[in-house]
Amino acid sequence: MAAKQNITLKEYPTQNTADWERLAEASLRGKKLADLIRKTEGVSAPVLPNRDGFLGKKDFPGFPGLSPFQRGTRPNYDPDVFFPEILRDEKGFHIIDANVAHEKGAAASSEIAAALMAGLDYLKAQEAEGVSPKKAHAKIAFTLAAEPNLFITIAKFRAFRHLWTHVVETTGIEGKDTTITLHAALSKRAQDQDDRWDNFLKKTGALAAAMMAGADGFLIDEERTLKAYVILSEESHLGHVIDPVGGSATFETLTMDLLTAAWEDFQNRLDDKMNLRDGDHGSYSLA
Repeated sequence: MAAKQNITLKEYPTQNTADWERLAEASLRGKKLADLIRKTEGVSAPVLPNRDGFLGKKDFPGFPGLSPFQRGTRPNYDPDVFFPEILRDEKGFHIIDANVAHEKGAAASSEIAAALMAGLDYLKAQEAEGVSPKKAHAKIAFTLAAEPNLFITIAKFRAFRHLWTHVVETTGIEGKDTTITLHAALSKRAQDQDDRWDNFLKKTGALAAAMMAGADGFLIDEERTLKAYVILSEESHLGHVIDPVGGSATFETLTMDLLTAAWEDFQNRLDDKMNLRDGDHGSYSLA
């Protein structure tokens, strides 16, 4: 009988991003990886994400259920409370509907920036009337567009939660009080005028993306789509995993790129509204 061999990971050579890029380009028959990159919604999804430590940055995405809520507002799966509601009655909430910007053609980063600006304006207006930011924030619910582009939808919801948490923390709101309520409206911009079955597939894809992104509720306009939601949640069990894309180099990189673009847009809006000097944004800094 042959003697057993103990094999350890030390016997395998360490690979870095440059090594992976050389291997990938060897299969492209003379093309470069950069030739495969396509911009969508103002950001570029990496073809081969940097494996050398995007999680080592100061903008580590955190943990589910904890600030900055990039990975969602729930720390774990609870069958009694997890599945988001189908929105029917929104009384008692001040709804900030950034989906309006999306339907008018705004890119994902601009949609996020518009929501941040509207939310901040509401908090300041309420404060001027004697309502504390903490109480005003508890009555805010945001709506973002969910579209068939899985990557953009998930990254957009994750990036917005991160940025809005940062904004409200600058107003003095802390801890659990920074928890955000974020709804998903199925994009009409992405639908065709005459092909209802194609639209149904697009809505199903948008629903799946929003569920994986951790949406708290959905604006659903027809029974067929409601049935698709039930199948995705109760049979496909999409809601049983908290932040299923967490740790994916592609999604984490795309989230941070979209987050950065949206924050720059938001700061520009502040400049325009407050007539600030270039770069002088007071406490609203992402640093």
